Amino acid sequence: MEDTYGCNLINTKHDGREVTEFVGRYHVHILVRQGQMTFSDGKNSFTSLQGDLAIWQMSNTIQRVECSDDFEADVLLSGQFLQQFNPEMVSSLPRWLTMSSMPMVRAINA
Repeated sequence: MEDTYGCNLINTKHDGREVTEFVGRYHVHILVRQGQMTFSDGKNSFTSLQGDLAIWQMSNTIQRVECSDDFEADVLLSGQFLQQFNPEMVSSLPRWLTMSSMPMVRAINA
């Protein structure tokens, strides 16, 4: 998985991988399936629970990542693919700023 150009979808449990392996090398989307994960962006600390989505961009400073023993997540990894195939770079700036300051979306039960 050294190619940082394309996209990869993995599961931490089934593929035996840790989310920390990909910090700074990929844009990382983490959908927590079980357990919890805590992390810091250098300014704030976040806790992702089952159903939450964490988004770490390559440029984010992600540190102090800790996962519970029962942690499992589906992880979408995308490298330069996003930069090459994002047709609306100018209009995506507000979304990028939001994701940079709030890299986690809390799941809401409907």
